[in-house]
Amino acid sequence: MAPRPTSNSGNVALRIFRLVAILCFPILLAACGQQSPPAGPSKKVVVASEASFPPMEFVEDSGAIVGFDIDLIKVVAAAADVELEIKNVAWDGIFGALKSGTADVIASSVTITDERKGQFDFSTPYLRAGQVILVRTADKGAFPDLASLKGKRVGVQISTTGAERMQKEPVELKQYNTAGLAVIDLINGNVDAVMIDRPVADYYAARKAEFAKKVVVAGEPYTTEQFGFVVRKGDAELLAKLNRGLEKVKDDGTLAKLEEKWFR
Repeated sequence: MAPRPTSNSGNVALRIFRLVAILCFPILLAACGQQSPPAGPSKKVVVASEASFPPMEFVEDSGAIVGFDIDLIKVVAAAADVELEIKNVAWDGIFGALKSGTADVIASSVTITDERKGQFDFSTPYLRAGQVILVRTADKGAFPDLASLKGKRVGVQISTTGAERMQKEPVELKQYNTAGLAVIDLINGNVDAVMIDRPVADYYAARKAEFAKKVVVAGEPYTTEQFGFVVRKGDAELLAKLNRGLEKVKDDGTLAKLEEKWFR
């Protein structure tokens, strides 16, 4: 049989079909990719903590941020299946970091107050504390209570409930960026007393080597306070996760073990 003649119109149609197929293939691949996107990494929750407040939060020699609050937020996050990134943030900027969105949670011995609740949301309380007076050991008898500090120099950390409490007293108030600086000035004789949270006062008086036996807690707490984790107003999802994690670590005894580790 003789060969059939070739059709030019058929060849042109075939070329056009191939060209369309080549051009459309990447589009089809992209469309398939859109239908089944790969799972990306979960967003980390950024935790702000002012790490100069031992034993609650501080930087150890290795550079790691440690302390009661740090241990607690980690186990709470694990119980609630939340991934964390912890940042050291100065106290005078810590609430601003939360408002601006550079942090999602504050875990830094924050006292729950009505004023703060007007701007932020708090977790359920995790620790009861109070403000006490820390004095040099030799001055314990001289300053047994607040009345004895009239006209004296008292150190506090700026923007804390201790500062608010001492502003009501007839004392010469000196405010510091960190509690540690106030205690250093106490040792050096630049202030007569420091008002500070009870767990921190106990730590300086008994467990921090360079201060132990040089300072002592004078009297009982002058306030009753509770600490909570802080989130942005209206962040109900994250707040619920934190509360769920807190409930778990309270019920299983983990919270009690952390208190024993850091406070006993």
